[in-house]
Amino acid sequence: MSELQDVIIRDSDKQFRLRISGFLRSLGVSQIVDTKEYLEIEFIGGDYGIRVLYPYHLGELHESIKKELLAETQLSLIEIDNIRFYVNDYNDEIESILKQLKGI
Repeated sequence: MSELQDVIIRDSDKQFRLRISGFLRSLGVSQIVDTKEYLEIEFIGGDYGIRVLYPYHLGELHESIKKELLAETQLSLIEIDNIRFYVNDYNDEIESILKQLKGI
């Protein structure tokens, strides 16, 4: 559980963040912020970020991330996979916190 607490950071009752690992930072990711409606991947420099609306089935989130990153960035497929698989590793925890945020 302490590992989970180290990865997911509750900012408020409306949003939380995933702690960024070194390999994601090397790809230019500065933070991953989640709200109850969307996940936003922000990049170093702060000039742009990619907003991904949550799909109906949260298990498909990694595919939504891939689609948005392919359309909006010039990252390679390997770099995109690193980002989406990182998020997917915490999918159950994200789903649990989203239920809390939505009051389900």
